Amino acid sequence: MILASSHFQLIHAEDPCSAALIADDSNNKHGKVIYENNAWSLILSAEPAYPGHLLIVPKSAYQDIFQINHLDLEKLDEVLKSIPKLSSQIDFKTYYQEFKEAGHNSAELIAALNSIYLTSKISNFTFVIDESAQSSLQINVIPLFEGDPENEKKKAKAMLKSTGLPLGEQQSDLSALEAANNFYNNPSLALQYFRDIREARGLHPHLRVLAQGTQRKKNTRWLDIGFGPGIEFQHLLKNRYTVDGLDISGPMMVQLQNLLDHEYPTWRNRGQLFNSSMQDFQPKPKHYDRIWSMATFLHLDKGEIAPMINKYGSALKKNGLFYLNFKVGETEERKLDARGRPFVYFTVDSFKEEVQTQVGKHLSLDRIWVPPQKDQLGRSTQWLQIIYRKN
Repeated sequence: MILASSHFQLIHAEDPCSAALIADDSNNKHGKVIYENNAWSLILSAEPAYPGHLLIVPKSAYQDIFQINHLDLEKLDEVLKSIPKLSSQIDFKTYYQEFKEAGHNSAELIAALNSIYLTSKISNFTFVIDESAQSSLQINVIPLFEGDPENEKKKAKAMLKSTGLPLGEQQSDLSALEAANNFYNNPSLALQYFRDIREARGLHPHLRVLAQGTQRKKNTRWLDIGFGPGIEFQHLLKNRYTVDGLDISGPMMVQLQNLLDHEYPTWRNRGQLFNSSMQDFQPKPKHYDRIWSMATFLHLDKGEIAPMINKYGSALKKNGLFYLNFKVGETEERKLDARGRPFVYFTVDSFKEEVQTQVGKHLSLDRIWVPPQKDQLGRSTQWLQIIYRKN
């Protein structure tokens, strides 16, 4: 049985075997109290470092765990024993949606709400004691969901606000979608990436190439696949195009929305952002004049690339243009970089042989080339540039 907040009943449980969820609908400043006894509260965090993040908070002020008296330690044992049963009953997604509607709109919450592991079975827990809290210690409880490749050590590091997770140590058999999700929906990594890219580069020059012939047609409709830090999305809005954007990263979407709300308060009149993977998003047929996708298709498994090109190509109007790119390389399969992001590599010839042969006749290869210059971040990385035209 899945319980939502309207079903919870207030019980100050002394017997953990009869533990029940608490009915008080008012949110604690940390989140939602779901169980308590006279010494401890168990709280579902409104800013979860990972999906299902719980906090055990003492009702007495303890600066470290060694100060806890033996009676409160016994009560703590009750809380710990209640966690597996309660966690199996909590509808995390419903709670996170309620937090969002109540004004908790942090990047961490959005990432948890969109986690692909949120509805999976919990197989274990990580407990991290945080003695740095201003008023008292707290114990962080991180569920380990079945199928989640992140091990408990990494979860503990994330909980303690480490500078970054060594995501490159992930299992190599992850799907590209899982690996990309692990990086781009990790709040600290995604937001750092957002800031770094916006500081490091300007507008991609090929966006202007794709925009040629549309400057006087302000009703031109664009789709930005993988908007990321939003540099191109923002430029298109500024030039009064109508533009939709999608990205798998909840944290970056929230950051971009906040930035646009500040700089272009009316941007929603011409723009819309979707938090979605390429696989899940369903574009309207023959809806867009231009599709822009920079450094996004390279995060797919190779077998997904041609089907995704066909899918999004069908969303173009007649004579519409579709830009995408890949890093140049000879590797046969995708690989994870040091931060755990998946990449596939092509040359002009390997792309034509492995992908173009599977692209439908509704798209023609308008141009494919490799510029000789360094990339926008000053690296010697070469990029395979591709433009399709809708027949």
